[in-house]
Amino acid sequence: MSERFKQLSARHSSLRDRCALQRQELSQQARQIERHLSGVDRAVNAARAVARSPMLIAGGIAAVVMLRPRRLMRW
Repeated sequence: MSERFKQLSARHSSLRDRCALQRQELSQQARQIERHLSGVDRAVNAARAVARSPMLIAGGIAAVVMLRPRRLMRW
């Protein structure tokens, strides 16, 4: 086997190991991002559920009218 072939083979092996490590790191980061975004998904689903219910919207408007906007701003 030529010296050049040995060098290329070693380089190829090194790059494959490096790629495997990067894939593991990306997988961990993707799981973390997914965990953070799951909270956003739950909030969006809750907002959609509220928006579909006219009674909840009317109740929210009635609460604002009864409490007056100035009192709400203090909260």
